[in-house]
Amino acid sequence: MESSCAEDGFNYLVVLIGVILGLGVVQILTGLASMIRNRKTIRIYWVHLVWCATIFLLLIQHWYVIYTWRDFGSTFASYVYFMIYPTLLYAGSALLAPKVENAQKVDFEEIFYADRHWFFGICFLGLTEIVCRSLLFNNTSIVDTQNLIRLAGLFIVLMLGWTHRKRVHAIGATVSLGLLVIFIALYSSTFHAK
Repeated sequence: MESSCAEDGFNYLVVLIGVILGLGVVQILTGLASMIRNRKTIRIYWVHLVWCATIFLLLIQHWYVIYTWRDFGSTFASYVYFMIYPTLLYAGSALLAPKVENAQKVDFEEIFYADRHWFFGICFLGLTEIVCRSLLFNNTSIVDTQNLIRLAGLFIVLMLGWTHRKRVHAIGATVSLGLLVIFIALYSSTFHAK
């Protein structure tokens, strides 16, 4: 009977996380559709699009790996804790994909740099939460390959939140997406990923 309650709690948590992640996916896809629809009045910035792709992949990857969390705990605190990362992913997607009205002139490069402190602050908090969860719940070491990749990501987002240099942002966005693709290829190929 106890495992049934734990399973019900897990399913309950997964539904709420799925809703939040789904809202993030909708935010990114709606934003991209809006960019296409309003392409004559907006200025697209490729670095911004790389971050849209990165957040989209993070949303999908997180949805995929939550099924490995069967033993997440059943307290209110554990529910709140496991909601932090999906909520941060949604917030990041909302910053990247603002609502664009018809015929509204929008410069996504300008928006990206204006919001960069918030966006990379959210990314920093998200990566910090993931490293902490890995250490606390997966019993991994800080020098585990997964955590080393995450720590590299932490360094990148700290640097990008601090600087306005476009070349650094171009390199940082490309390297971040590359690290994520490598991470997914190495650790998300089965449901046994950490």
